[in-house]
Amino acid sequence: MEILFSFAFFLGSAQAADLNDAVQQAVERDFDSEPFSVWSMAMGDLNRDGLSDAALILVGRQTDFGRPERFVVYLGTAQGRFDQLSRSAQFCEVRDFYELEIREGSVFVNMGHTVGEPIRSTTLQFRLEQGVSDLRLIGEEYLEEYSLIDSVFRGSINYLTGKAVYSRANDLGRKEVTRRLRLPAIHLRGFDCSHWRSLGSEVVIDESLMVKE
Repeated sequence: MEILFSFAFFLGSAQAADLNDAVQQAVERDFDSEPFSVWSMAMGDLNRDGLSDAALILVGRQTDFGRPERFVVYLGTAQGRFDQLSRSAQFCEVRDFYELEIREGSVFVNMGHTVGEPIRSTTLQFRLEQGVSDLRLIGEEYLEEYSLIDSVFRGSINYLTGKAVYSRANDLGRKEVTRRLRLPAIHLRGFDCSHWRSLGSEVVIDESLMVKE
C-alpha cells in the first residue's frame, strides 16, 4: 500500500510539473517580446471539459511608469497544450498579494493590502462566456477589516443585476444599505484596471454606523 501511495504521489507530482511546464511554454510563446514572469497561478477546469485550464497574473520589470501586469487565462487542450483565451491590458498593480481560484466556470481574483490597519482586499469574479470566447466581470467584493477595534466593512457588487450591498459590523451593531447601479458589461479582453473604478467602497458606513455617499 505504501509503495502504491508513493507511486500515485509521484505520478500526480509529475503530471502537475508537466502542466506547469506547458503553461510556462505558453507564456513564453505569447509574451516572447516582453519580460513577464508569473506572480500567481491557479489551475482548474474552467470550461468543464475535463481538462486543466490556467489563470495567471504576470508581472514585468518595475519602471519609472509603474509595473506592467497582465491577467491571462488559458484553456488546456487534449494534446497537452495551453491556448490563450483572453488577457487584460494593464492589471491592478496591487501592493501585497494576488490569489487566484478557478471554480464553477469562473476565475476569482483576490488582491489586497495586508500591511497595517485596516487590512483591505478586493475579489473580482470573472465568468466564462462561451458565446464571446471571453470572461465577463460579474462580481466584486470589497473587504476592510480593523482587528484592533473589531470592525468589518463589506461592499458586494453584482455586475449582472446592478445590485450593490454595503455593510459594516462593529461593537455598535450592524448597518446595511442596498443601492441599484447601472453598470456596463466589462470583459477581460483589453480590461485596463488603471481606468476601472472599483465600486466596493462607493458608499461609506462609518464607525458610528452613519451612511455617507
